[in-house]
Order: sequence, then structure tokens, then C-alpha cells
Amino acid sequence: MKIHNKTFLKNSFIFDVNKKEHTIQGVKIPDDLFFAIYFSIRINVMEGWQPIAHDIEKLVARVQQPDPALDEEINNLWTK
Repeated sequence: MKIHNKTFLKNSFIFDVNKKEHTIQGVKIPDDLFFAIYFSIRINVMEGWQPIAHDIEKLVARVQQPDPALDEEINNLWTK
């Protein structure tokens, strides 16, 4: 028999994904981007990230409108 701490369960993170409706944390993801974004987020959740709806919205916006300066900065980090 497992005993759960109610406080822990109350504050537990829930990764809310609806693959049929293409939503993550309640945020609608464009159909053509859903699975790419879903797998990216899922891997990071497994590593401990606990995104909220605002995080998902920012990620979708960044995917839809990339920032070339940020991309260049990231590429520079990888090439050093």
C-alpha cells in the first residue's frame, strides 16, 4: 500500500498534453508544429523542466518567428 503526502501531490507538476486537440498545458499548438514541439518539451520535462502555459506560448512564438541574432549566438556557443 502506498501512502502519498497530500501536500506533495497538491504541488505536483502535471504535464498536460492532449494529442487529439494538439494542446500542451492548455495552449493550442499549430497542427504542423505540434509533434516537434511536443517531443522537445517532453524531453525537457523528463529532465526536470516544469513549463507553464506562458512558457509554451513563448516557445511556439519563437518557433513561428525565429530570432536570427539568437540563433547566431547559440551557433557561436556550439562552435567554441
